[in-house]
Amino acid sequence: RSQTFTIMIMFTTMFIGWFLDATPTQAFMLSIAYELFEEIGYKPGDAWPKKIVMAITCASAVGYAMTPICHVIPLLVLGILGGLTGMTINFVAYMLAAIPIGLVIFVLLCIWVTFFVKADTKKLEEYDMDKIKDIRPGPMVKREKWVTGVAIVLVFLWVFPGILTFAAPDSAIGIFFNKHTSLMPLVMGVGFLGFMHVDGKPLLDLGKAFQAIN
Repeated sequence: RSQTFTIMIMFTTMFIGWFLDATPTQAFMLSIAYELFEEIGYKPGDAWPKKIVMAITCASAVGYAMTPICHVIPLLVLGILGGLTGMTINFVAYMLAAIPIGLVIFVLLCIWVTFFVKADTKKLEEYDMDKIKDIRPGPMVKREKWVTGVAIVLVFLWVFPGILTFAAPDSAIGIFFNKHTSLMPLVMGVGFLGFMHVDGKPLLDLGKAFQAIN
């Protein structure tokens, strides 16, 4: 059970890493992991928590490299490359190459972590997993639903032009998106979040957001 549990944590980390930057992905998963360590009864310095922290760190890096979705460095590189050279590498073309390579690396990582990195999992094996089932997050509030909707639309606008490249390479909408680079949907999404108000407050306070940028 411990090996399956470890692999599922790694897979969840990798999957979230497809859509978030590596640092927030790692921070999010580590916050969950540390609560699990405390709930199961592990203490700082125990081997299995160290193993999970290492696995989360590696899986977040693998997930980050598999897609350019919301990933700063790939987005900047693709945008600059398109602006300077006119050569377009869309999201679909990027992922067709990166995802298979990333999956191979992920499988090798799982083999390494589960079979070569040894740790005492007695506490995990004896823990009653039914207790975790009672821990449920509350329903999404209106603001969270709007932000989620914008994120889904943003991902669609990033992936759709790449699909058109294969299905209809000479279509006007595909040429339009490729001409304006992959940064355009991101700017539109940020602008909409700053413009849209819910309960009298913007979904994104642009003033505070810009002040937080170093």
